[in-house]
Amino acid sequence: MVPTTTPLTTLPHAPGTKSDCEVYVDYILFEPFQDQSEAENVRLVTEEINSCNFASSAYPVPYDDFLKWNPSLASIQPCYLQPNYSYCAVDSKAAYGEYGILGFSSPFSSGNSEMI
Repeated sequence: MVPTTTPLTTLPHAPGTKSDCEVYVDYILFEPFQDQSEAENVRLVTEEINSCNFASSAYPVPYDDFLKWNPSLASIQPCYLQPNYSYCAVDSKAAYGEYGILGFSSPFSSGNSEMI
């Protein structure tokens, strides 16, 4: 069998998401674990990675700013990233702090997320 590569694709921004952000975070699809799916009315642990709280806390930005940059999430309760979209995680202005440009990358992000 010949090894193949899968091209890395960028998800489109969710409707209304800022288009000039420094870092974007993508919705991540996870298959549920069988034992997690047996509990009724309990969100799966793997789904928490797509929660707005998790996504915003992974970067040095306030939750309110995260929602302001991604207005399509404001009406979703509980707030979760939606499949097939990316969201602004770090505004270009927020990337510049007291000590200059923040240098970080995340395995959960796309767009301009390389080390600066």
